[in-house]
Amino acid sequence: TSPNYEVKYAILTKNDPDESPSLDSTKTLEAYGNQIAHGLSCYDSKDFMIVYKDESLSYTGSDLLAYVKLKDNEQTDSIQLYYLPEQASEYKQLLLDLFDNTNAGNTIKVAMAFFIEPNVGESGSLSKVDAKNRGVEVYVIIDDSDSNDEVYNYLSTNGVNVKLASGGEFYTMHDKFVIVKNSSGNYIVVSTSNFIVENFNQSNDTALFIKSKALTHFFEEEFDYMWNDNFGANKKRDHSFLVFVNEKTFEGYFNPQRYGDWKRVPYLISGYIYRSNETIFTAHLFNLANSVKPIRQALVDAYNESKKVRGIFTEEANFDMPYRAPKCSKHGELFRC
Repeated sequence: TSPNYEVKYAILTKNDPDESPSLDSTKTLEAYGNQIAHGLSCYDSKDFMIVYKDESLSYTGSDLLAYVKLKDNEQTDSIQLYYLPEQASEYKQLLLDLFDNTNAGNTIKVAMAFFIEPNVGESGSLSKVDAKNRGVEVYVIIDDSDSNDEVYNYLSTNGVNVKLASGGEFYTMHDKFVIVKNSSGNYIVVSTSNFIVENFNQSNDTALFIKSKALTHFFEEEFDYMWNDNFGANKKRDHSFLVFVNEKTFEGYFNPQRYGDWKRVPYLISGYIYRSNETIFTAHLFNLANSVKPIRQALVDAYNESKKVRGIFTEEANFDMPYRAPKCSKHGELFRC
């Protein structure tokens, strides 16, 4: 099901997370066919995307560098972005339509941190039960939180495959994505919003809806891995991806990154900041932990270089708690709460 990419592999001369990978050109070889391109660091180079894949925990050999032609990509007519709460009704209807347009043999997989209904059995959870009763394969993962108990009990009592994610004292299954595979295609919805009324109607959130076999493939890999109880410290497999849809590059990473370099995503984000003339971002939480130091430093460096930097944070979640970046920053003019 993967698109046909022309891929060239080359051996890296080093694996240093603090530096860009270097290429030993004498060991280049070519491979063609159905290749799945994973991206852990990406660099534009004319007609190619250079992809650094960290395999350090998978095998004992060197890592790989792949050159993937951008012109070979999946085409789709369905990419939609929703802004909440302004488009809450449209977004909720999209989800219900996706769930309702499934039949026996189709698949629904939901990873949702918090699934809370004022009256359990309303349209959200009921749609999963109805789909299950039509013969749809329905799987739901929610965080092992007391607030999810009512929906968990309702779904499990009505025969829906549902699992509570538990990975230790400080663990939260914080994913918010939906996979639907029906006769019309494969769909993925990725959102910052939980299945909570207040998130839909009051909070500032975004949701991205895409019809894509490639994207669905990687999210389903991650979902199935979690379904087999690989949460928190038990999560050691890397499902990071690089996918080309409608000539656009979609780059994705799943946390926690217990495998390889645990600062990988912060380094990636900081790299984009350093290469940009303007950085605009939002963050619910932004702390001073060592893991996010590369991002914090990149923002300050960009500001000191007179680049345009603007950030928006949730006030009560940052300024009223210790070790939050906005509260402790010497560059308060960068941020708004």
